[in-house]
Amino acid sequence: MKATVHARNRDDTAEDAEALKVRLTSGQQNAMEQASERVASTWLTAIPMAKYGFGLQKQAFRDALCLRFGWTPERLSSHCSCGEVVEEGARLDIRAQDFWDKSKRSVYFDVRVFNVQAPLNNKSSSKACYRRHELEKCRAYESRILEVEHGTFTPLVLSTSGEWGPSAIVAFRRLAGLIASKHNQSYSTTLQFIRCKISLSLIDSASMCLRGPRSSLHAHTREVNFCDLPLDLSCRVVQLGE
Repeated sequence: MKATVHARNRDDTAEDAEALKVRLTSGQQNAMEQASERVASTWLTAIPMAKYGFGLQKQAFRDALCLRFGWTPERLSSHCSCGEVVEEGARLDIRAQDFWDKSKRSVYFDVRVFNVQAPLNNKSSSKACYRRHELEKCRAYESRILEVEHGTFTPLVLSTSGEWGPSAIVAFRRLAGLIASKHNQSYSTTLQFIRCKISLSLIDSASMCLRGPRSSLHAHTREVNFCDLPLDLSCRVVQLGE
C-alpha cells in the first residue's frame, strides 16, 4: 500500500513539474532541470556532521540557493575577491597512478567548475554544457598527455551546484569502488560520502569567489580529503604543483 501511494505521489509531482515547466523561460527551465539532477540536492539532504565537514556557513548556504535557482546574490563586492585575473595555463590539476588499472600508467585529471546559470551556459541544456566543457578540456590537454606524457586524460567537469559531468561520474564511481574495496565498506555509502564532500566543497569555493576569503580568525576551510579514517585512497594521488 505504501509503495502504491509513493508511486502515485511521484507521478503527480512529475505531472505538476511538466505542467509548470512549459510556462517557464529557457533559463528558468535550465535552472529547474539542474535542480532536479540527482546530485544537485546532496548538500541539502546531508546531515551536517562536523567530523566529516558536512556543515555550511549561513552566507554560503544563501549563496548556494542563489546559484541553484539562478538568482543574483545580495551585497556582492564590486571587485573580484582575488584582485587579479589568472589565465588558465598548461598545468594539469591532478595526476594519479594505479587508478584505472595496475599498469602504472599515469592518469591526468583537470578540473573545471562552471555555473549553469551563467549567460554563456543558460541557453543550452545541462548535458550540452557538460559535453562542451569536456570537449574543450580534451582539445587543450589530451593530445599532449597521450603523445608526451604517455598517460591518459580525464576531464573532471563539475557545476557550482554539485553536479558531475559524464567523465567525472565514471572517475568518482571508480574512486568510490577503490575505497569501498580497500576498507570493506558499502559502495553506495562511500559514493554518497564522496558526493557530499565534493558538493559542499564546491559551495564553499563558489561562495568564496563571490564574497572573498574571511579573516584568519573566522576562516572556514574544507579540504576534499578522502584519506581521513575510515576512508583512504587505494591509488597514489599526487597534486601537481605542490
